[in-house]
Amino acid sequence: MSVTTDNSTYYYRIANVPIGSTVTGVTASILVQKSMVDAMETGRNPTTFTWTSSTPSWSTPTREVSGTGSPVLYTDNNIQYYRYVSRLLTPVPAPVSGTITLPLIGWYSNCSTTLAGVSVNGRGSAVVNGKTLVQIGAYRTL
Repeated sequence: MSVTTDNSTYYYRIANVPIGSTVTGVTASILVQKSMVDAMETGRNPTTFTWTSSTPSWSTPTREVSGTGSPVLYTDNNIQYYRYVSRLLTPVPAPVSGTITLPLIGWYSNCSTTLAGVSVNGRGSAVVNGKTLVQIGAYRTL
């Protein structure tokens, strides 16, 4: 089994799912460059990211925090990121030829600041028959 994405940046797929499998704990998340988020938050309320209206199957993304309540930071190539996590709210679709295609995902920032030149990274996870599968996409610059 593997978690894969197709050529679209909007879908996650779980491949090679045996018939009768139990699939739970489906999450999607995005890492967003910390410097951009911090700049948007200067003098404002905390920045939120919202799924588009075409994404009703997922919970509102929330920033990941530690047990102490401070934001968790991820680092790649000396760039720090915040992680925004969302959970699938609808039943997991049945596999078609061993592949589950999860509902559409699309997101935007709640401010007018352009996201051009900002690094992001998409991630997905699911528990299939008790085994946690994690997919980490490539880092992209918007």
